[in-house]
Amino acid sequence: MNKIIKVLATPHYFSSKEFKIKKNPSKFKFKVVKGPINNKNKLIKLLSNVEAFIIGSEKIDEEILHKSKNLKIIVRFGTSVTNIDLKACKKKNITVKKLNKNINSISVARHTLAILMSITNNISIFQTEKKNFSWKRKINLSPQNYKLGIIGMGRIGKIFSSYANRLGFKINYFSRTKQNVPSNYKYFKDIKELIKNSEIISIHLGLNKNTRKLFNYKILNLFKNKYLINTSRGGILDEKYLYQLLKKKQIICAGLDVFENEPPINNSLKIIKLNNVISTPHNAAYDEVTLNKMFDNSFLYLKNYFKNKKQI
Repeated sequence: MNKIIKVLATPHYFSSKEFKIKKNPSKFKFKVVKGPINNKNKLIKLLSNVEAFIIGSEKIDEEILHKSKNLKIIVRFGTSVTNIDLKACKKKNITVKKLNKNINSISVARHTLAILMSITNNISIFQTEKKNFSWKRKINLSPQNYKLGIIGMGRIGKIFSSYANRLGFKINYFSRTKQNVPSNYKYFKDIKELIKNSEIISIHLGLNKNTRKLFNYKILNLFKNKYLINTSRGGILDEKYLYQLLKKKQIICAGLDVFENEPPINNSLKIIKLNNVISTPHNAAYDEVTLNKMFDNSFLYLKNYFKNKKQI
């Protein structure tokens, strides 16, 4: 008799219509609980009898892993595993997989463009003002008059900058080295110089020990009278100082898809409530095509793992 593998899945996709219309995978029994689950005791209880976990943004530490006696594999439904204690996983012989870093590049770049256009064309402001039956025109920002600074010219940065370039924005960029980009892009080897020479700045960096709170008070102060976009990781920004600068409107406006705390609490929540902040709930990669691709890849990891372990 073939063994049934129990899988806990917490990303929102698994509660969606798109997942429900998929054929129920044989030999796998999914327990779907909409996350993120930030209550540690609840998470420990849910993991007590499962062998696989498809994880969203939950933080998995050594205590959780120690009490998850049957857990054999964690699949991150995303491209980063900074929320998982990898050393503890190795110690417990738990396999950790993440999705290819380019799997959601186009969708994230497109979402960043949507935030940019919401800023330049006053979309968010109009949506707020219509609730008061206001009918006041505002001058949109013309791309030709603005320098867009891209911090991080990886795949997402390149795709997003190509969209913005076609709209007429002047492109500045920071990267560790010069990149193969159009000749009209201006390269900066220093982040501070890029910020000083740009009016709108979009961040596209991974989160690691070198970038955590990279945008501290000193660097955030350089954003005065500028626009900030972040669709990378919330932990890159020091939200305490970001909140202060936005509240005083020293930073004109911020468009944010990611926050240090998700769902937002503390400074993350205070930032979202500000009128000069456009926010989305870490939604950049959530389109039908990308999500289906993310599921197919996640499920393939599970099938291959248990097939190789000869458990199915």
